[in-house]
Amino acid sequence: MAAHPLPGRMLSRSSATPTGGAVAADALRLIRYPWQRLLPGWSLRFGGRQPGFLGRTIWPDRVIEIYVRPGQAVHEVAFAVAHELGHAVDLEHLDPTSRARWRAGRLLPNHLEWFGASDADDFATPAGDWAECFAAWQLGPAGFQSLLGGAPDAGHCALLAELSLLEHAPSTDRAPGQGGRFPHFVPQAGVQGARYINQR
Repeated sequence: MAAHPLPGRMLSRSSATPTGGAVAADALRLIRYPWQRLLPGWSLRFGGRQPGFLGRTIWPDRVIEIYVRPGQAVHEVAFAVAHELGHAVDLEHLDPTSRARWRAGRLLPNHLEWFGASDADDFATPAGDWAECFAAWQLGPAGFQSLLGGAPDAGHCALLAELSLLEHAPSTDRAPGQGGRFPHFVPQAGVQGARYINQR
């Protein structure tokens, strides 16, 4: 069976920063989800510019590809990584019951197909909403683009942690000095998101 890429995160905006491997390393340092432990068998690859895309998740190969553009902001690269990790968590750990819980928690319409078309914008799909919320949970709402709802609130973040198996993560994966807790974004009252897509 041929590899099936999920919709990729599309290009939005960027600002001047360091280039290449330094940006990739800095972006990975911003993400606290212990993906190497909780997503065994997955690999993460960084490459150069891919027109229209910042990243994609390739299933069933368990590969995430991130396309770093010259001058791209570290936070934008990190958000693309976190978005794609959200898809990996979805594919590895979510099932129809947990996806239904996400739909209910986010008040997403039941008629929407969970996944969108391959290599297409996913900001208007439940899978894309999950991935954008996963990224915002990791990094805060800057760059959030889901078309189905605003940035995740504290209840959504708690559900993300539960469904992402974070409560089962070994203590060795926790950030130093965090008292056994990950320093994920916890939104303030009234914070809202903007638009979203898995391609950037």
